Amino acid sequence: MSHPSSSSKKLFRTGKQQVYSKRLSEFAQTQSISIQHPQLTNPTHDLLQKACAYYELQLYTSAKEIFQKITNIYPHPDIYCLLTSCCIYLNDLDEAQIYLEEIISFSNPKYRASIWQLSAELALQQNHYLAAIVALRQYLKYKPMDGGVWKVLGLCLLTEKKYREALFVFFRYARLTPPDADTLLLLAYTFCKCGNDIRAMEIVRAALKQFPYHEYLALLGSFLAFRLQRPLEGLKYCHRVLYLQPEHPIAHMHVYLHKWYNTQHSVH
Repeated sequence: MSHPSSSSKKLFRTGKQQVYSKRLSEFAQTQSISIQHPQLTNPTHDLLQKACAYYELQLYTSAKEIFQKITNIYPHPDIYCLLTSCCIYLNDLDEAQIYLEEIISFSNPKYRASIWQLSAELALQQNHYLAAIVALRQYLKYKPMDGGVWKVLGLCLLTEKKYREALFVFFRYARLTPPDADTLLLLAYTFCKCGNDIRAMEIVRAALKQFPYHEYLALLGSFLAFRLQRPLEGLKYCHRVLYLQPEHPIAHMHVYLHKWYNTQHSVH
């Protein structure tokens, strides 16, 4: 029989990479929108606008080819930032590293945050989470109010099982953004991993009052109820999940475990 702790490991596998990709997309869009170089000649300026348009349409191969042409005419850190991002998206990681080093070679303090951001994205693409943690922390020295990066840092710390550090980071993230279901889920899950099941359950209960049919909150509530020996409460959370997904395998497993536990402890 599988212990319910196996289900907790599945809570954050799905969607983690989407969070990282979203951060890269936000960064890229900011970079492309902010580019203003009036000193460019008209043909090159038109090329730049075309490349940025491709970029925002997520046509990264086409954007990359044009950015490469532009750097031959106008080697500027802004262009290299976008070119590096294209390479990361296209998984051309060796090229991305080369262009990142080009940005570093300009020794312009204005680009320090961008360098750390791109370094983090490159590390994440390679699943080098410890390197990403270092880069993200450096980035946050320059952009401490960037809530999305605090969230990515917390997810990296969770991946590396640095739960207490992750808890601090998620609290910081929660102070910068309105508390939504996912934020509350992250806090509850991290408290659970730190061994504070009671505090985790308090957060889950409060969160489910606001978001009564959030699948992962309900699953985490079921798991915590089993650990806290509250099978009836756990069954309630399972039924919320099954209302949304009648064939949910983890919820069905939890129903069985809660009923089994309740039967065992009701027999005197």
